[in-house]
Amino acid sequence: MNQVIRYGSVQAIPIYNCSAHTPEEWTKRDGVSRPILGVTEASLGILINICYIPILLVMLEKDQFKISCYKIMSFLTIVDMSCIVVD
Repeated sequence: MNQVIRYGSVQAIPIYNCSAHTPEEWTKRDGVSRPILGVTEASLGILINICYIPILLVMLEKDQFKISCYKIMSFLTIVDMSCIVVD
């Protein structure tokens, strides 16, 4: 709180102000490359999406898709698969 009073606002406090460098400069200065972690996460995402496909196919069958909870679960599965691809 003393820092806020001293500098006038939270944005003016040097510790909280990141505008001294561009995002690229911050990445170059403090960024850490983790290629093994990236490959692991990508592989896990692909594996999870492959496992989702048979589940989604079962939920989209006519008998199950008549029930509203299967429609909701199918929609959530598609959203989840999309989120896994984006992440």
